[in-house]
Amino acid sequence: MKNEDPYIDVFNDPYIETNQTPHDNEDPYIDINDPQLETYFTEHDGRRYHAGTSPYPLPLDAREVQRFVTEHNIIRDVLDQNLYIRPDDVQRVLEDGTEKQVVDLATGNGKWMRDLAEQFPYVQFHGLDIVPLSPRQYPHNVFFELDDIGNRGTRNDATVDIVHVRSAFMTTSDYRRIIQEAARILKPGGLFLATEWHQSIYVQPGLQIPDMQAYVPNLRRFYETLHNALRSRNIDATVPAILPDLINGFPDLFNTPVHAEGHFVPIGTWSTREIGRDIGFRMRGVVTRYMESVRHLLVGQLPEDDVDAMIAGCEQEMAREGSGLSLVFQAVCAVRSG
Repeated sequence: MKNEDPYIDVFNDPYIETNQTPHDNEDPYIDINDPQLETYFTEHDGRRYHAGTSPYPLPLDAREVQRFVTEHNIIRDVLDQNLYIRPDDVQRVLEDGTEKQVVDLATGNGKWMRDLAEQFPYVQFHGLDIVPLSPRQYPHNVFFELDDIGNRGTRNDATVDIVHVRSAFMTTSDYRRIIQEAARILKPGGLFLATEWHQSIYVQPGLQIPDMQAYVPNLRRFYETLHNALRSRNIDATVPAILPDLINGFPDLFNTPVHAEGHFVPIGTWSTREIGRDIGFRMRGVVTRYMESVRHLLVGQLPEDDVDAMIAGCEQEMAREGSGLSLVFQAVCAVRSG
């Protein structure tokens, strides 16, 4: 379902270029129509999906890569132009002058590690994913590898300095496998950087909304339906909200309690700050694109007409002036024990 409202089509709106927002609409993916790559993909209703055994249910095509790039830039803006939380810890691990290895799980088009590789040209960055989505050009110290992060990898134990993962909870039926694999390949003192978006709608702290169900009935229904759809595929949509607890559940692997931060990100232009309005403008486009990407999952739970009406209602709720609506991304920095 294509949204026709140019205000929230952030991926094509000239507003991005005018304000020099870092290339949300760049062409960051290889030509997946290359016959040599066709075996990695399958097509359904005009969208490309992986053809492997991973439970990951979302498209892996140009439109989805654009969404990931925009999310990446939003997170960077929220974190004051950092690519991670605990920047001092990351600098400490990477800047001692010795050869370093960073692994980026579920890397997609590798936007996170490509940006970081420019800051640390002497560090090797290895991005893992189930399909080839690498850009046509990337830094000399960046390497892309095909791998299913839901399974044990081939790297030797205790050989990696930082493991990063973002938006990966749908790649596995048990997120603890990702945590354990990160711990296995990390050196003692190495960092596990994990970020996931909560699968719920929020309002900005301090805004008194007595009844969220009455305030945003369609958004509430959307996320409830999505939770049910993912559960039917053995995917736990509560993982982002409990991410710190999951990692704290491995005190033999990581120093606990881990450092965790939950960041509210505005949806729409209701913020009183210019940067907040800019972020919210883009975030509204991201959420709309996300709804488009998960629509096929919702149709398995509700009649198709009901799904389309619900998504249209969500767009109206996100467009409400002064709504205070937000999403939350949960970020964790865990230190490998030993």
